[in-house]
Amino acid sequence: KQANTAMHMAKEAGRNRVKVFSAKLRGMAQTQASILAELRRAVESGRTDVLYIPFFSRVEGLRLAGFEAIPAWEYKEVAHSGTEMTALAAREGVAWPLWLATLDKAATALKAWMDEAPDAGHAVLAMKYDLPTPPQSDFAEAVLAVLARAGLPENCLDVEISENVLVPGGEHLAGQLARLKEAGVNLTAGDFGNRFFGFQSVHPRLFDAIKVNPARLSADASDRARQLFGAVVSMGRAPGRKIHASGAGGKEILDMLEEFSCASIQGDALAKQLTAGQARTMFRKGTGI
Repeated sequence: KQANTAMHMAKEAGRNRVKVFSAKLRGMAQTQASILAELRRAVESGRTDVLYIPFFSRVEGLRLAGFEAIPAWEYKEVAHSGTEMTALAAREGVAWPLWLATLDKAATALKAWMDEAPDAGHAVLAMKYDLPTPPQSDFAEAVLAVLARAGLPENCLDVEISENVLVPGGEHLAGQLARLKEAGVNLTAGDFGNRFFGFQSVHPRLFDAIKVNPARLSADASDRARQLFGAVVSMGRAPGRKIHASGAGGKEILDMLEEFSCASIQGDALAKQLTAGQARTMFRKGTGI
C-alpha cells in the first residue's frame, strides 16, 4: 500500500520521477483523498461554481461575443478551476456530472442575462469537452436536455472537443456530434495542431470552427512563430469554417492573431476569468475593445 501511494505521487509529480514513501507523503495522500471526497460531495450536491472567460469577435474592432464557461470550486480557502479541477473530478469519477453541472449553471445564467438585457444582442456560451474519456452514449441528448431546461437556444452553444478526445471517440463520437450539429449547436475542434490532427478522423465537415492557441505552438510572435501559426491555420481552413484563437497573452500575440483574420480571440491581453456577477455586468454593457 505504501509503495502504491509513492508510485501515484511520483506519477502526479511528472515523468521520470521517484518518490520514497514517508510520513509526509502519507499526509499528502490523505489530504488529497480528503479533497477528492469533498469534491464528489460538492458535485453531487450542486455546490460547484462557474467562472467565465470572455471572448471577442473581430467585428467593428473587438466586441464581446460570448463566454467560455469553466468549472470552479473552493475548498478550505483553496480555489480549484478549469483543467486542474476536471482532472480531480476524473480521478473521483465525477468528471461527466461536473461538466453537465457547469453547462447547466452557465446556460441558465446566460439565458437570464439575455432576458434582462435584450438589447445586448446574441451571445455564445462555449463549453470545452476535455475529459479523459470520450463522451457517453447519451452525450448529445444530455446536452440538448440542459439547453431545453435553461431555455437557451441551441445556436447559443459552442461545444469544443479537444483533439485528444476525437480519435478514441471514433464513429460513436461522430454520431453524437452530428446530432448536436443537426439541432443547431456549434462545434469546434479544440487544441488544433497541438497534438495530432484527430479531427480528420471524425468527419471534418462536422466542425464549424477550429481553435488554436498560438502560445502552445511558440512562446513568442517571431517570424518563425507566425509561419508556424499560419501553417496550422491553413491546415484547418475550409469554406465556412471559422478560426478561433485563445492564449492572447500580450500585444504581439494579439497583433499576430488579427493578421490571420481569426473570427474570435480570447486571452489575458483582452480579459481574464470573471465571476458570474462580473460576466453579467460585462454582458449588459456590451463591452467592446
